[in-house]
Amino acid sequence: MEALAFREFIIDIAQRKLFRDGELVLLTPKSFDLLVFLARSAGNVVTKDTLLASVWRDSFVEEGNIAVQISKIRDAINDRKENPILTTIPGVGYCFSEQIRIPTRQEMERLYLSLGVEAHQNLIAVLPIDNLTANRDLEYLADGLTDSLINRLSRIQRLRVCSRASVYRFKNSNLGASEIAKELGVRLLVTGRITSNGKSIAISSELTDADASVQLWGEQILDGSEDPFALQDVHSAKFLEGLSRCLGFTVELPHRDATTTNSESYRLFLKGKHFFEQRTKDDIFRAILYFERSVSNDPGNTNAYISLIECYRLLYGIDQLSFNDASSFINPIAKRLEEQDIQSDYFETMMGGMKMYFRWDFDGAENHLRKAIQINPRNIDAHHRLIDLLLSRRNFTEVLEQVRQVLILDPFSLGTLKRIAKAFYRMGQFNNAQHYVEEVLEIDAADYEGLALSGAINTELGNYGIAVKCFEDSSAIEATAEVDSMIWYLKAKQGQIQEIDFERESVFSDSFRTQHPLKVARILVAVGRHEEAFHLLNQAFFNHEVDLIGLVSDPRFASLIEDGRLRDIAARIGLIK
Repeated sequence: MEALAFREFIIDIAQRKLFRDGELVLLTPKSFDLLVFLARSAGNVVTKDTLLASVWRDSFVEEGNIAVQISKIRDAINDRKENPILTTIPGVGYCFSEQIRIPTRQEMERLYLSLGVEAHQNLIAVLPIDNLTANRDLEYLADGLTDSLINRLSRIQRLRVCSRASVYRFKNSNLGASEIAKELGVRLLVTGRITSNGKSIAISSELTDADASVQLWGEQILDGSEDPFALQDVHSAKFLEGLSRCLGFTVELPHRDATTTNSESYRLFLKGKHFFEQRTKDDIFRAILYFERSVSNDPGNTNAYISLIECYRLLYGIDQLSFNDASSFINPIAKRLEEQDIQSDYFETMMGGMKMYFRWDFDGAENHLRKAIQINPRNIDAHHRLIDLLLSRRNFTEVLEQVRQVLILDPFSLGTLKRIAKAFYRMGQFNNAQHYVEEVLEIDAADYEGLALSGAINTELGNYGIAVKCFEDSSAIEATAEVDSMIWYLKAKQGQIQEIDFERESVFSDSFRTQHPLKVARILVAVGRHEEAFHLLNQAFFNHEVDLIGLVSDPRFASLIEDGRLRDIAARIGLIK
């Protein structure tokens, strides 16, 4: 087990965790990589060029990024000038000036035992299977095989498996296997591809030790039927047989999580999942068509029904369906599912989201989400939704605990980093929020959600020039009502709109106010027009606007938190007693 210790800290390099006196310390992935590199070079001056070449691997980043990450590390380890751990060598670089020691295996086991988790997990990442055939319609099968293997491996206690969100950002990547493994902090890497000879398809898979650049196992499966059940079962069984030989212990094959035995229904379900995961409006509508065809082939396919609800929930969440329209689709399906005895974390996660966002039943939602986590502690979606629920009730202590959990489970996905940045934003910890959103934009500078979130954070920090640029860049990639309204909220914070004729601006038009009353209310609060703001908040309540669940933890309404009118609305929603 590779680990380093200094003062009251232990760095578990294999598990990518930093501890202080047995407590997990929050660090972004890039900050962790930088800390490890400096700690391994303890006592030596490391130049900025060396850090860029080794930690950023010559990616195009500005030198100032090093200073930003160093600042994050110093904050995390409470580094002080009078007794520094990291010393800046002006014009040259940095030196880790604290003495490093190697913790014993017994020390590490006691550490993990105190946290209630197993220390000796094998870290593994399943990269998206490449579709190398000329048939683009087989993309769904490649994704389905990948997802099935990830889901099955994630249920094995002695493995820690990178989440789907973490690995799919490397789909079609030009990075080599060793570079991807380093990015994900794993040693074992699974790769695969689908090829065709015109009559049948072949699925090839390999297990590689990325540290040693050695292939440990490889297998090819030939099939002419394109039967997703047969392919998934054979592929998973062959892989786990090879994995058992490589790891030296038997890895049992968990059951697949399909809720149908109808091969055509399952094939259509996988096609729907493929489009749903693209998360664009058009792809979600395409996913709905496939899920509907799936249940037409097998009315008992509960996973397809659950996925239909998730599609309508997402369309409601991105302002593509009103609450009434989304509910008209969701309620009959939910009633059908609630009448059945379904025991799955997928079902419990969906019910938690549906009760939170559509019924404002926060106690019921919390019960479902905690049950989902009990069934599958690695269900990252359940953890994410529980964070949303806890934030809505301002239960910030538990939010931080959930943030720690998702950083252990899924530290490398953009979704997790954005969720954590948003959590800190809503808790008013804007510097922490900025740390995580910077990590998002370093991974993907064109992430329009990350840019919008960075704009919102910088607005609260008073960095108005940066905020404007973030909003402009986000809107250029994907124009949204949220960014349109946030640009005006920013102007309000700057004191630029008191004299403007509101009626002439589109964001204050009757149509925009009708569709997005909550977004306009934020702007009006910023300029002190509270009576109009409360009128719109009541309209948002009547509309059941999706973002209302964040009313009491939204920093844009912080000035009204003690106002009886806001508390009355919050009580009607169920956010406060």
